[in-house]
Amino acid sequence: MLPNEKSSPMQKTKSVAQFFNDITDTFLDLYQSQYINFGYWENSIYDVAEAQEALVKKFGDFSLLKKDLDLIDLGFGTGEQDLFYYRQYQCKSILGLNISEHQIALANKKLEMSPKLKQVIKFCYGDATKLNEVQSDPVDRILALESAQLFPNKKAFLKGSWDKLKKGGYLCLAEPIFNHADVFNPEHYISIKKEIPSTLRRSNYFNSLLHEQLLFFLEKEQQDQSSKEQNSIFYRDYLNLFEMQGFKVDAVEDISKQVLPFYEVFKRPVLERIKNINNEETYFLIYWLAIIYFRYGSFLQGHAGYYLIRLKKE
Repeated sequence: MLPNEKSSPMQKTKSVAQFFNDITDTFLDLYQSQYINFGYWENSIYDVAEAQEALVKKFGDFSLLKKDLDLIDLGFGTGEQDLFYYRQYQCKSILGLNISEHQIALANKKLEMSPKLKQVIKFCYGDATKLNEVQSDPVDRILALESAQLFPNKKAFLKGSWDKLKKGGYLCLAEPIFNHADVFNPEHYISIKKEIPSTLRRSNYFNSLLHEQLLFFLEKEQQDQSSKEQNSIFYRDYLNLFEMQGFKVDAVEDISKQVLPFYEVFKRPVLERIKNINNEETYFLIYWLAIIYFRYGSFLQGHAGYYLIRLKKE
C-alpha cells in the first residue's frame, strides 16, 4: 500500500497483525528481551530488558494495580508483562487480548510451564476496537501499554472499554502521542529511506517491508489525518475524546524524558551485536529494523510526548 492510498480500519488491523506476526521474533532478537516496549531509562539503567521491565512496573504502579483485581490487557506482546503484573501485584485474573496469532502462541507457551498461571491468566485473540464482542465479565482495569497508538478506531476502542469496565474502574494508557498535525510529510519518508544501505534497497522483499513499516511508524497517509478513525491522534484531541465518552481524566504523567531517549541508549549495544551476525538475511533485517527504530526515536523526541494516562469510569 502506497503512502497516499486509503485503508479501512479492518485493513489496518490486518496490517498491524501481519507486522507483528512477521517481526516479533526479530524484535526479541534485537532487544535480547521478552518485552516489547521502549523502556524506562532512569537511575543509570543501560540494559534493555531491565529498562523495559522498569516501564512495565512504572505503568503497573500508575494503573493502581493491586491484589484481587480483574483486568484486561490489550496488546500484551509475548505475555511477559502480564506475568509481571501477576507476580508483582497478585491480580485476581488477567485476560490478554491480541491480534497477532504468533504473539498469542508465544504467550501461551509461557503458561504451559505453570498450571497456577493458567488459572489466572488467559491469552487469546481479541480486537481492541471490538471489545463488546469479547466474552468476559466487567473488569477493574483495562490496560494498553504501547498498543493504543495502533488502534485504527479510537472511538470504538474507548466505547468498548467503557462498556467493559466496572463502575469505578480505570482505563490506563501508555503511549507516544504526537503534539501537532504538521509532523507528517513526505520528507520523513525520504529521510529515513536515505539511511537504508543500498544493498538493502536492492532487495524487493526488504523494500516491501521497509515501505510497510514506514506507514506504521509515521502513522500512514495524509488522508487519514483528517479522519475521526485515524491511527494517529494528537494530544488535545485525545483528551476531548476521553471526555466525550464519559471518562474522567484521573491522572496524566509525562515521562518523555525517561522513555524517548531510548534510541540513544539502545543504539550502541545493538550495533555492537549486529557486527557479530553471520547470516546475511538476519543481518539486513536487524540492521534495517535498528535504523528505522533509531530514526523513529529521534523523530518522536522532536514531535511527540510519551504519556501515562489514567481514565476513570465514575
